[in-house]
Amino acid sequence: MIFRVLLSCGTPTVPTEAPAERAAEAPTEAPAERAAEAPPSAAIVIETPAPGTPVTPGPLLVKGQSRVFEGRFTVKLLAGDELLGQKAVLTSSEGGTWSVEFDVPEGNSGGAWKIQAYSQSAKDGSIANLVEVPLEGP
Repeated sequence: MIFRVLLSCGTPTVPTEAPAERAAEAPTEAPAERAAEAPPSAAIVIETPAPGTPVTPGPLLVKGQSRVFEGRFTVKLLAGDELLGQKAVLTSSEGGTWSVEFDVPEGNSGGAWKIQAYSQSAKDGSIANLVEVPLEGP
């Protein structure tokens, strides 16, 4: 019975040209155009502030893109070993833009300032996709 159904569907079509010929006819776009549309290859990208940006007392806006499991990750502001702020971020798991704002207090100095962003492994809760941006402390 299955054999009869297959016969009644008609004859299968077989491509008459070689795969290389079909690929040559496919539309192509410049690599730069494809790169602009493609999501970042890193799971978390910090776009601003740029590395080496001077930190001053007051608001510090941190923006970027992400594509992490369940869209959840953490962003921290550190002055040396001192945690100055920590924010939980939630975006779409398909990827998206995000922003958080930290309030930089007066009187902090010394140490290596940095923004740190990371997600947690779904397998064991360990830090994954760690990204750091060094900043110039006050």
